Amino acid sequence: MVVVMQAEQQERPKIYIGACGIGHGHIRRMLYFAREVRNFARILFSTYGDGIPPLRREGMRFVECPPIELEYGGPQIKIEPRLFLAKIPQKLFRFFLQILWEIRHIKMFRPDLVISDTRLSTIVAARILGVPSILVADQLHIIIPSRDEKLLPRWKLLLKRFAEQVIAIIMLKLWSLSNKIVIPDLPPPYDLSRDIHKFALRYIRRKLAFIGPMLSRRIRLSKVDNKDFLREKYDVSKNKVLVYILISGARYERALMIRAIKRLLQSKRSLDDMLEFIISLGNPKGTLRRRIGKNFQIWSWIPDNLEVIAISDVAVIMAGPMTMYEVLFFGKPIIAIPFPQHTQKEANACMLEELGVGRVLRIDDFNYDEISKQALELVKSAPTSKLEKIRKLIELFDGVEKLTALVRDMLKANVGQESRKVNAGDK
Repeated sequence: MVVVMQAEQQERPKIYIGACGIGHGHIRRMLYFAREVRNFARILFSTYGDGIPPLRREGMRFVECPPIELEYGGPQIKIEPRLFLAKIPQKLFRFFLQILWEIRHIKMFRPDLVISDTRLSTIVAARILGVPSILVADQLHIIIPSRDEKLLPRWKLLLKRFAEQVIAIIMLKLWSLSNKIVIPDLPPPYDLSRDIHKFALRYIRRKLAFIGPMLSRRIRLSKVDNKDFLREKYDVSKNKVLVYILISGARYERALMIRAIKRLLQSKRSLDDMLEFIISLGNPKGTLRRRIGKNFQIWSWIPDNLEVIAISDVAVIMAGPMTMYEVLFFGKPIIAIPFPQHTQKEANACMLEELGVGRVLRIDDFNYDEISKQALELVKSAPTSKLEKIRKLIELFDGVEKLTALVRDMLKANVGQESRKVNAGDK
């Protein structure tokens, strides 16, 4: 019996997952996928930074690779274009270190398939070693961070766009080293990440597939029947507009939002009787739960985030694609506050506004009166038909399910190729 079990263990395919470690979105969607496939495959993760704690909590096997971080600077905590460009040589060095690291660990693990979530080094290493690979990414080219484009001289704007196209072509050539590229987004025209993969649609469309948002199985199966009970549970009045402010993202994004929350609490509160706020600081290690005045609750961490999203009227988030789709799954309008000059999140936030299901608010305008005004306008305008359409599309396009099906097909194809090689050798 033990021998049979060992044989079955050895026959299980191996999947190596290289996930970006900036923020929690990349590792979260890869964990949702890993939960679906770990019953038939052995998994090894490679990540860094924010990607490490969730893997530890989940008990997943992983290796920690050299990090590559975004640069930020200045008293406002924002991405500085000059600092970003000045650090390119250092980032290239780190990138080559990552490739060597990935080659070493892919060789040791000997996977049947490699999956990269926005990690170019993982794709390059897999190609060098001849291992089939899948790229999961919603950002396939870089938009160079800059101040307001309307204020740029014409020659600088043309130079910026030319540089972005050149970088996009180079990046797409490298991304194309993978066997398949999947975008965890809704298909056009409802894709929130349109501005950061539009070049890909032009140059490598044959390799691309839109698989839909990669949400957890728990979200997709959730049903919130008794909202009155949940409002009572979270001590929220039934007749008030509930605004849920959720802090997430990378370390420097969370730091910026905590500063903004302090400003919010200190600013004039002229509409106390109309709104109530629940604020999650996004710190799972914290224990804070405090009520400030009549209409503010501050939590370090909310154990069941989905319950609060479900009973909220408006969600205030930092335009990360995972959080955006979780909120939209529950049919809630969004006030998006993208990190200054974080071009991916700025593009996501603008698409929300274009689709008519949210508003964009600059972090400098984050105060009580402005949040209240935007929230009440969203509730009053009630874009329910647009929200319902997107919610149904999210239900229809299950990214985790589609990626799992693709992985099964590729693993079967690999087994078929190996069998043909063995048969050819026997002859």
